[in-house]
Amino acid sequence: MKMLALILSAVSVLTMSTVAHAQPGSWDKLGSRKVTFKQDYDEIMITAREGTFRALKLMVEDGPIEVDHIIVHYRKGRPEELNVRENIPAGGETRVLDLRGTNRVIRRVVFYYKTTNPAGRRATVTLYGKH
Repeated sequence: MKMLALILSAVSVLTMSTVAHAQPGSWDKLGSRKVTFKQDYDEIMITAREGTFRALKLMVEDGPIEVDHIIVHYRKGRPEELNVRENIPAGGETRVLDLRGTNRVIRRVVFYYKTTNPAGRRATVTLYGKH
């Protein structure tokens, strides 16, 4: 009897943690780009199977970067420009960037930046979306 109670407890804990992980409001990695010194923008393509999003943020690794703005291209409707204007150190991230309207399907995100790394290390920028 004690063994059955222990097994049921373990199963319910695992079920609860799985449900909590799949809850709306979680951040999903949508893609990454290693920035170059030859251009001042990069783009991350996103498919509809990724789902709908209500907010975005960028995380930066390997080197600092100055992000000016982001243009979000939706499946339906006009693109949206989000002003960022932040110097982001390696290991840093932007503030949460709320999208207009309710949950939107995104086709691609173009981010405009300046590399600010005097050491010449190329930053890796990762885009996250919040459901």
